[in-house]
Amino acid sequence: MLDAPEKEVQYTTVQKLQTIMSSIAVGCTYNCDINHQLVPYTAEAKLLGMERFPDQCQINRFLRHSDFMTLSQLDTLFCWAVKLYSLASMEPGKVNIDIDSTGLIANGRTYQLNRKGYFAKRKGERGYQLSICVTGATGDILVHSFLPGNHSAPTDFIDIIYGAAEVLGSFDRLGIIRADAGYGTAPNLDFLIEQELLFVVKGRNPKSFTDMVPFITPTDWIYANSTADICDEGIQAIPRSKGKNLARVIMIRYKTKKGKYKYSFLYTNLDWDAMDIYEFYNSRQCIESIIRTNKSSLNIKNLRTRDFCGISAFLYLAFLTHNMLNVFKKAVLEPMGLIEDWYAQFGS
Repeated sequence: MLDAPEKEVQYTTVQKLQTIMSSIAVGCTYNCDINHQLVPYTAEAKLLGMERFPDQCQINRFLRHSDFMTLSQLDTLFCWAVKLYSLASMEPGKVNIDIDSTGLIANGRTYQLNRKGYFAKRKGERGYQLSICVTGATGDILVHSFLPGNHSAPTDFIDIIYGAAEVLGSFDRLGIIRADAGYGTAPNLDFLIEQELLFVVKGRNPKSFTDMVPFITPTDWIYANSTADICDEGIQAIPRSKGKNLARVIMIRYKTKKGKYKYSFLYTNLDWDAMDIYEFYNSRQCIESIIRTNKSSLNIKNLRTRDFCGISAFLYLAFLTHNMLNVFKKAVLEPMGLIEDWYAQFGS
């Protein structure tokens, strides 16, 4: 049972959590939408043991009064729910995980701990940085990190790995770790290698291995698709690695509209064929789709409060809702043959 961050008069803390999750599931953009998208529906409220849903004022107060004790309890609840519902339906053994980050913009001066940072195509904005870790096969969210906007993606990578291992039960259940260029730094790669974890991570600095390009013959490039070619450069030293660690490097080149080439590369310790590694990395687009969908369909980009702990509490409930909808798709819609209709309407 959660300790209430405020007095329970008409509604319990659990009922307020149920209301927030219901508002997320039905597509409420802001708390004020609860008054006309939930409150009028008393039959649905009675299914949750309430005469009617609480109005937006009570939800606002709940989020404003949330504190770090609330977050600790929500974290325990979230982990328990993932183990009970999401992981229970998965095959035993190793679980591949994907890690990615996104920015949540909040420019108002009264937003707690909002800071200037990197927000794609939005230079000079203030807000927060959100990282999530999902299962590669099912797209269930295992753990997330919510930090002020001046924190870059690499700072929470190791914490996310430890969090995922805790939810899964041990490091032994961690399969292949995929992450984009935001996490492809030497300290993160050193950690993965020292922990003997399998990984495919895009390099953070695309210029790290461009000095090799003049020595790659045209026949060394392998056609990958209409926009990219790849070349397996084998085992290379990781720049700035304190442990002097090595990793396999897969070079990628893209042809620009002007006919020139731009380059990137993948770090990995897999012994697969280079094309298989490239295609496996590209299949991580699932997590990018999850982030886009959660920003639009679950409306996590519209922060429900200006208190840092309240925003974090809302995100816990949004991701819990995401996982519960995933369970609903797998347990109900797929057996009924309705999953294609779901994707046609919601996209994820």
